[in-house]
Amino acid sequence: MNPIRAVKRVAGPVALLAALSLGLTVATASPAAAAPRCSLTVTSLHTYDQVYKVEVSCGPFLAPAEWHLYGDDGPYGNQYILSSYQPVAYADSGAMDEDDGFDTDEVFATVVYRTTTGAYWTVRTNTVVASFWPYS
Repeated sequence: MNPIRAVKRVAGPVALLAALSLGLTVATASPAAAAPRCSLTVTSLHTYDQVYKVEVSCGPFLAPAEWHLYGDDGPYGNQYILSSYQPVAYADSGAMDEDDGFDTDEVFATVVYRTTTGAYWTVRTNTVVASFWPYS
């Protein structure tokens, strides 16, 4: 056996044991922690026709390839509202009012992004709860 290869095989476990014996914490990233986080923000522009600014932002160094906005209808599924290839989109209260009448609306986005390896991943944002009833 090559002596350099033998040293490399032993060095990893020895370094781990040394760190543990000194009371150091050895941390490894879990796949869930490595997944990016994206957030959804909905802001009223206070215009006559009740336009909302809908913005998706993700962690540093991550640009979404596209995102889709949905209304959360609980056990009845999700209602599609809009899609965008830009971080910001605009929607009127008629589109954002995904529940009938004066019920509270719940909207979220699914963000599709491309990793550095070329793979595509989808991440769900937080849910924004508000009343998007026209002229409320």
